[in-house]
Amino acid sequence: DFGGGDIIDSYMTGNITIDAGTTASVTGGILGRSNSAVIITGSYNTGNINITATGDVEWTAGFIAYDSSGPSEISKSYMSGNISVETAGFVSLVGGFVGSQSGLMTYTDTFFAGNIFATSTASYILNIGGIQSSDSGNETTFNSSYSAGSIVLDSADYVSNVGGLSGAITLAGNGISDSFSATIFDITSVNPTSNTGALIGDNSAPATFTN
Repeated sequence: DFGGGDIIDSYMTGNITIDAGTTASVTGGILGRSNSAVIITGSYNTGNINITATGDVEWTAGFIAYDSSGPSEISKSYMSGNISVETAGFVSLVGGFVGSQSGLMTYTDTFFAGNIFATSTASYILNIGGIQSSDSGNETTFNSSYSAGSIVLDSADYVSNVGGLSGAITLAGNGISDSFSATIFDITSVNPTSNTGALIGDNSAPATFTN
């Protein structure tokens, strides 16, 4: 756990490989879990995260797997590594930068140019995003940020809430300014796929889009 603070001009170039006998949770390229506000500036991750499991896999991200507090910010940073998950359980809360946050989050001048691959051979895939998985009921702001990677998903059940920036926006007050997605989606599922969007998958709460 990280107690909060600033991470400046830092980087990750190595790979993380996890072969879990059952479940795998809270896997981050730079931080696993942050218990207080964290500010990340001028940092990058070019490494890959590879997870193989038999059970559920959740909270996986290139920078912060789970930010349990906030307000936090990631600025002038990028992620170009790949995230790959293969399991028989469900796959949930996977993001290029953040898996999930429980407080305010701001992204400024950030970009994701990696790829997200997720396969569930016996269950569903939910909340996958190029920048973050979802807002988890907390306000998120995107400023001059973009995703240009690919998201490739294969589920034996359903796939839901998949977006180039965020898989889901569920709280009013979120803002997206001067941001875009050129994400390529390749989704296969046995049961219906729902809520897939170039920017936001499930936009169930009002959000402000500018430029």
